[in-house]
Amino acid sequence: MVESRNEKVTIRDVAELAGVSHSTVGRVIGNYGSVSEKARTRVMTAIEKLGYSPNAVAQSLRNKKTNTIAVVVGSIANNFFSKVIGAMENVTTSQGFNLLICSTHEDIVTEVRHLQNLQRKRVDAIIMSSLQTNVSAADMGLYNSEIPIVYIDYSIPNVPHDLVESANFKGTFEATEYLINLGHRKIGAMCTPQFPTVKQRFEGYCAALKKHGILFEPSLVVNRQYHSENAGREMVKELFLLNDDITALLILNNNLCDSTLLALRDMNKNIPDDISLITWDDTSLNDLLEITTIAQFPELIGKVAALQAIKRVQEVNSGKISQERFVKTLGTEFRIRKSCKAL
Repeated sequence: MVESRNEKVTIRDVAELAGVSHSTVGRVIGNYGSVSEKARTRVMTAIEKLGYSPNAVAQSLRNKKTNTIAVVVGSIANNFFSKVIGAMENVTTSQGFNLLICSTHEDIVTEVRHLQNLQRKRVDAIIMSSLQTNVSAADMGLYNSEIPIVYIDYSIPNVPHDLVESANFKGTFEATEYLINLGHRKIGAMCTPQFPTVKQRFEGYCAALKKHGILFEPSLVVNRQYHSENAGREMVKELFLLNDDITALLILNNNLCDSTLLALRDMNKNIPDDISLITWDDTSLNDLLEITTIAQFPELIGKVAALQAIKRVQEVNSGKISQERFVKTLGTEFRIRKSCKAL
């Protein structure tokens, strides 16, 4: 009689105790193929008696499945992405998948390295917010691999994978037009060029100015790489140094909001008496300070992206892969509070 050896127990031991072949034990564990109910019961009894636990890594190599979905984002400390990931985890856990979280720290080289590692690990799908604007030929295999990829926030133009995004252009257009209708003409915009979504928002800003016949002034736009928590301070000071007649400010990346507020305080600029202010993404602080915002719905983005990733995994497993690209653009909500005034 075979004795229990806990983690040292092998399929051979289970087969011996159950009186069946190794392949029968494998079919029961993997839940595939044809096995009589009598044999299945004997195998399950032997597994329980011996305390056998299948090697998950070995199983994934045999099945070419890991039950793991990876998510790659710029920063897990970012309030927006933390909510996105939380919603994804709720979905993946409920569907029996593990969620592997990777942060690029807003660096393209790190992003490429994560993709290389994830493909070596054979994750079942990848959900990512990419910094790429145009993938090089050398890296194309990473971004256009057989592993399903669902993009959030932004889709790389030459890589036609699934996409879940917010209405970046429309949301900023609406906010800019709101300021124009309040009588503002000198509207400053704070941009961070390494984020492709900010480019879409900037285009919405420009389109609203054009619609209302307002000449675009380059000096009203500060376009800097986001490199630290103090980036907003530097950008605001530059804007007012070049334009002392700015009446409104549009922040196209909420990472800049906190330091912008500090800079305005240092300059004795009161909101909204001295400067009207609108920022992207709603936070508890924006609500507390009654700042008008263009709100996204990160939990919904995470949920939709995770469900689509799981759908793609199921298609791969069934061999019935849809060639139709999934694109979902979610609306934003313009939340008017007390940070803007009419002129």
